[in-house]
Amino acid sequence: MPVHLPPYNNVVNLPTAPQDPPDDHDVRAAHEYVKSTEIAWGNNRLDNESHVVAAMAYEHTVLAAYCGGAAAPPWFANALKEGLQDALKEILQDIKDIKEEINTIKDDSLAAKSHNLQCGDGSARDFESLPFRDGKEPSAQVCPRLQL
Repeated sequence: MPVHLPPYNNVVNLPTAPQDPPDDHDVRAAHEYVKSTEIAWGNNRLDNESHVVAAMAYEHTVLAAYCGGAAAPPWFANALKEGLQDALKEILQDIKDIKEEINTIKDDSLAAKSHNLQCGDGSARDFESLPFRDGKEPSAQVCPRLQL
């Protein structure tokens, strides 16, 4: 399929129309066109950056045609989108579950701290163990009970 030239911008000369399919010269010419357009934009010779974006899109189209369209077949974007949506749903559910678990850990810690503050020196009431920051309970092997 032939590649169409980008819109004319009155400042940077358009490259010659590429072959069908584009050859090495066409790919290099498209790249040079992008560089020239960026320079013109940087020197305030172009009125808006849409010319630079159009040049980049043109270069991408030439390169994709040069590669035989192997850059991305037309169906690929939809297939990728559908696959990513399913994966994203799972990730968002995992994040929701993690947030709920963190809130539970915070609630448990707050309740245990509140109880321990009311225990005084611990002689009338036993202290409750506080979970570590990762939510795991201290065990006797890792943290032996403190004796007063």
